[in-house]
Amino acid sequence: MKKRASWAVVLAASACSSSGEPLAVPMDANVRDAPDASQVEAATFDGAPPMDAARADAAVVSDVARGDSVALDVVSKVDSGAAADVPVESAVDVPSDRAAGLDAGAATDAGADGSVAPRWTNIGSGVSWNIVDGIAFSDGDVWVVGAGGALHFDGSRWSSTDGIGVDRPSGIWGTDAAHLWTVTVEGNVLRWSGTVWTPVATGLRGSFQAIGGSSDHDVWVAGDAGFVAHFDGAAWTAVSSGVTTLLHAAVALRPDLAFMAGSGGTIVRWDGTALRTMDATTTAGINGLWATSATDVWAVCGGGVILRYDGSAWRTVASPTSQGLYAAWGGAANDVWAVGFAGTVLRWDGGRWTLQSPPTAQPLLTVFGARDTVWIAGNGGTLARWP
Repeated sequence: MKKRASWAVVLAASACSSSGEPLAVPMDANVRDAPDASQVEAATFDGAPPMDAARADAAVVSDVARGDSVALDVVSKVDSGAAADVPVESAVDVPSDRAAGLDAGAATDAGADGSVAPRWTNIGSGVSWNIVDGIAFSDGDVWVVGAGGALHFDGSRWSSTDGIGVDRPSGIWGTDAAHLWTVTVEGNVLRWSGTVWTPVATGLRGSFQAIGGSSDHDVWVAGDAGFVAHFDGAAWTAVSSGVTTLLHAAVALRPDLAFMAGSGGTIVRWDGTALRTMDATTTAGINGLWATSATDVWAVCGGGVILRYDGSAWRTVASPTSQGLYAAWGGAANDVWAVGFAGTVLRWDGGRWTLQSPPTAQPLLTVFGARDTVWIAGNGGTLARWP
């Protein structure tokens, strides 16, 4: 997801499988109520086998029931008959050294599978809903959002915030706490007033899945059926994307350069005049975007696929995992992180991606940070901080 205020910010609501195929969800599905295991087992997906709930532990079954590795309350994608892109990975066998994770304050170690274990500290969020996005302006000013609303961390404790109501936030972005936005799957945009979230009159209609920007006068929202809108500091305007696929991610570098991406390997680029489709070289669902410059843009996808844009073309980069990846964030061009299914954590050092030993086996839906601190979060209120 995010960046420091001077970098491009990415927010993406994870919603794709390792194959990038969509799962149609009934319009009346109650995404907060998990069906029983028999319903989970009966679920079928395009190009994927039936869900095997018997292989999942109780925690994973609960998450799968609400939409598999990314529960439907993460991204219900419900808008006038729209299908929902939901990860189809069923419970997987996680290596024991990864599943066990690290206790708070555990020393750096190397896993038996060759992964590298940084020092993670598990942080109690106090909530059980899935955290789908976050942003940090400093170690004492951290925000996360999900199906249950928005939380703020002041450096010592997490506290809930008011004003979102029954809406389910799918993304959060801002340049600082005084210029902070969130969007919801119900199609609303809200802005933080300093004490409460306040709805913004946009005149837009859709299900919003991602928000990103380069300044408070250059904000983008993306969502279902190729929906894209832009805020220029004065008004919101719908922008034709030229695509009809679900868009999960948005990143902007400057007023004449932004990217949106989503299902089926869809990527569109804003050149200051129009959004134009790009060749992503993959059909995997793109769940997260992160950019450090116009010639260094990352896309993470289902099936562990990782793409990089060098200013002229998208190219596939060797990935150490086949697990679905849901989000990416970096503090520098040679220090980028990606997270995904089954507690997958990857780190880019400028030359290659390395598998990291995570503090959880839960699906991780977002990664973000500030300065040298990295946060990861996901299913069931999972939160961890490094170092």
